[in-house]
Amino acid sequence: MNKLRQLSDEELRKVQLEELEILKYVKQVCDKYKINYFLDWGTLLGAVRHKGFIPWDNDIDVGMLRKDYEKFLDVFEREDNDNFILQNWYTDERWPLSYTKVRKKNTIFISNYVENNQTDGYSGFNIDIFVYDDIPMDHKIVKSIDSKLKHIQRIMFMKVGYRPWFLGDKYSLVKRLFYLPYQLMALFYSEDGLVRLAESIIQSYSIEDTVFYHGGTENIHLYEKNKLIDLVELEFEGDIFKCPKDYNSILTANYDDYMKLPPEHVRRKRGYVLEMQF
Repeated sequence: MNKLRQLSDEELRKVQLEELEILKYVKQVCDKYKINYFLDWGTLLGAVRHKGFIPWDNDIDVGMLRKDYEKFLDVFEREDNDNFILQNWYTDERWPLSYTKVRKKNTIFISNYVENNQTDGYSGFNIDIFVYDDIPMDHKIVKSIDSKLKHIQRIMFMKVGYRPWFLGDKYSLVKRLFYLPYQLMALFYSEDGLVRLAESIIQSYSIEDTVFYHGGTENIHLYEKNKLIDLVELEFEGDIFKCPKDYNSILTANYDDYMKLPPEHVRRKRGYVLEMQF
């Protein structure tokens, strides 16, 4: 069995360039069909602070509002390309998360033991496409949706055979015991049933001023919708991509003093990989 190892500087850069190629293709599709997208999370931070990748980062995050996300999934399948494939819980019955990955075909990039459960053809270099849905700015509603989605997500993990109690070579007995009830509950659900249930909760509301992203077992992330509609173009790795115009408030909320570099020991914690093939 391959062991989790840290990427070298040269490997990290090669991974970044593979992902940049995918991002450029996503931009090409979005521009062609007039689909709004925006750089998100660490990719947005990289664009603002470094005009490219955070030097020690090895992933790319893109966000879309629901209507743009649905249109992107639809037109992507119509595009004639031999290099990229969509992975989400509609295209891969073993994918348990609510967002989509765009993966590069004929490559391998397995970064941890969770992803090692992926089906053949879905293990290549990839970028994440996060979808943002409407939600009322009501604490009780947010808390309720958050709790329900986490519950479904854990059942989904067990249904598709994920092992969250493993991280690299490390094993967590506490996590193993925590997931035992969810493993039992998974026996009573189908994958399709869980997806339909999750989608019905995720898309419960429309025409709200607030949107949210739910990334699995993480807490809900809330944004004012207009901040993800009003976009500006910023440089990223020598190309131009759409970003939220009010990136300052978004990055401050997510990273606090975002222009300040983290300590050196944090920067050294670059990506890890189990298996990789360019």
